[in-house]
Amino acid sequence: MSSLSLRALAVVLAMLLGACSTPKPKTSLPFPGARETGQGTSNLWARSGVANQRFGNASASAQTGSSLPAGSAAGAPPMGTSGLSAFTGGNTGPVVAPAAKAASHLDPKSGIATQRTIFFDFDDYSIKPEFENLVNEHGQYLLAHPELAVRVEGHADERGSSEYNLALEQKRAVAVSSALKKSGVKAAQIETISFGSEKPVARGRDESAWAQNRRVEIQYPKK
Repeated sequence: MSSLSLRALAVVLAMLLGACSTPKPKTSLPFPGARETGQGTSNLWARSGVANQRFGNASASAQTGSSLPAGSAAGAPPMGTSGLSAFTGGNTGPVVAPAAKAASHLDPKSGIATQRTIFFDFDDYSIKPEFENLVNEHGQYLLAHPELAVRVEGHADERGSSEYNLALEQKRAVAVSSALKKSGVKAAQIETISFGSEKPVARGRDESAWAQNRRVEIQYPKK
């Protein structure tokens, strides 16, 4: 074989060896640590979406100190009954409205219901200082409940004539009524009446019993 043929054969062999040893171009992986598979770049990107979602959940869990299920968005409750419970406080049954609270004048334990009597000195119809706050509290309550109307009842002890006691207790009832109106209560919410000595609360013929009977009572409707 001639030297020219040998040179040509060497060139061909060199070309073949060079083609076999040329490195293949590497595919850019979508995220660090991913393995190259034979499923194509599009499949890798699909997997990277799931991985990114998991990485996001893990980051949110690290910040909030909670564990989120895989596939759920950070900060959002899981889907289904547990998710509904997160928004309803764990109660997934029918919503029940709270029971209505009874009005104060109907509550036997309230101050409006128990503290509604104003006592007076003998032969006097001025409201004593110790009862001014009580009358004012009833005035504020009636002002807040314009739908209510009260009856202001005047009572006297047994001493004196019936006519005198009726007139005196009417003045006492009017004194309380005027004080309520000063609080802003409308005249249509107040009715005054005098019973004189017809309805005593204490039986007796001494100052202790008479002092309990010289009174004005603020009566609210029963319903």
